[in-house]
Amino acid sequence: MPFSSFTNIECLLVIQEDQSYIYLVKSKHSSCRCPSCHTLSNRIHSQYVRSLQDVPAYGKSTYIRLQIRKFFCDDRSCLQAIFTERFTWLGTYQRKTKRLHEMLKSIALSTSCKVASRLSKYLGIVTSHHTLLRLLHKLKLPSYEPPVHIGIDDFAFKKRCRYVTIIINQETRRPIAILNGRDKETVVKWLEQHPTIQTVTRDGSSTYAKAISQALPHAYQITYRWHILKGLFTAIKETLQHSFPSIWRKTEYKNPTPDPLLIRKTDIKRNLHAEKVWQRNLKVKEWKAKGKSIAWISRHLNISRPTVYQDLRRKKKEPINRVKLLDPYLPQLRQWNLYGWTTSRMEVGYTGCRSTLNAAVSKIREEQRASATTYTISRDCLLWKIWSEKNSDWLNTLPSACLKEFPLIPQLVEVTCSFKNIIRKRNNQGLSGWIERCKLYSFPALNTFTTYIEKDLQGVMAACVDPLSNGLSEGHINRVKTLKRMMYGRASDELLKKRVLIPLL
Repeated sequence: MPFSSFTNIECLLVIQEDQSYIYLVKSKHSSCRCPSCHTLSNRIHSQYVRSLQDVPAYGKSTYIRLQIRKFFCDDRSCLQAIFTERFTWLGTYQRKTKRLHEMLKSIALSTSCKVASRLSKYLGIVTSHHTLLRLLHKLKLPSYEPPVHIGIDDFAFKKRCRYVTIIINQETRRPIAILNGRDKETVVKWLEQHPTIQTVTRDGSSTYAKAISQALPHAYQITYRWHILKGLFTAIKETLQHSFPSIWRKTEYKNPTPDPLLIRKTDIKRNLHAEKVWQRNLKVKEWKAKGKSIAWISRHLNISRPTVYQDLRRKKKEPINRVKLLDPYLPQLRQWNLYGWTTSRMEVGYTGCRSTLNAAVSKIREEQRASATTYTISRDCLLWKIWSEKNSDWLNTLPSACLKEFPLIPQLVEVTCSFKNIIRKRNNQGLSGWIERCKLYSFPALNTFTTYIEKDLQGVMAACVDPLSNGLSEGHINRVKTLKRMMYGRASDELLKKRVLIPLL
């Protein structure tokens, strides 16, 4: 029997249907005690059938028809003359067994009531989401021992409109209270009711700091380390946004190569033709020296006789080299090109052929591109390198021009590394010196961060050395947001409190 664990129960009949089992059972008690005066009675008044629902069996719904008797109370002084027999596995006026209630409570605390109602049907439990809501509202908040170490943080019940404070027990790692509001008076009122608290982890809120100092002056406050590092990261990011461009680009040029040979394609053809003519001239002069006639030479070379006479008088010409025409102008042309002058503007200082000038400028620009090195650094990449510290030598790889133009980069690297070392090594001795060094730099965002550190110096120093953290509170806040979304943000304050504070297991 699926309810064999129930005591003093006798099964009379089992009815099997398509989707359910129906058990007809009765009690084996021959007598029963009065719930008011606890007098034992065996005088039966009457009996009736009580319909119950139990946990599903073999994937089907289970229903119990329980024959219950009523007894007379023999104590005449008792106000309850007639009473119904009680069972340990069944509550008064309930139509579901206690173990079914526990199962439904676990399902309802795991998800929204509408989803839990649909899920229950697949499990073989017939119930509605209204029943599950009533079940959650009847639950009582769990009691807890006086806390010693707590964490406190806030979350938005309705963003930008209403905020709630959650309090976590650091020892049990469970939430113990949810306060309606995050103002100083609400927090002070709750803290004054718990004088056993010795340590409080919190975020950087000045409201919580003042409330703890007022209600528990002896309490040891610890600021959340993640918020401190986030504040430093924001300060560095804002400093770079005000002082460093989105993309820094710089082109450096090496020493220029020797003067190029500026010869155009037409000049090359012209020089080849001049060499061919000169070779013909040499042959004409050779044959003339051997006594050949002009007619014979003209006939054998297939040229006219005036051309033969012209070759005999011709002298060799030097190849065309236009660089000699630009020798006085090349240094000035390079300078003008670095300034970004156009060819038309360069013609003002040059009186020669424009085609020659174009060839010279093209060659100079090719030479410039070959000897140029362009450095590009983005602000986001620089921020990541400063913060990550993955490569300790990356600062030496930056161009000298960048470090010369932005001397704040080494300063930000030194500020970041020294503060993260304080947090990492759990040593707050160098915190005061770090603040004094930051004041020497004229960074407004960094000065704002150091001012925040000075206002909450004790909490920050405690965060540097104490292992406790407020990350547990942040994790429970993330869970609360999940529960809110699960209920589509329509849960009341009391229902949300019960879903957060009542443990699932």
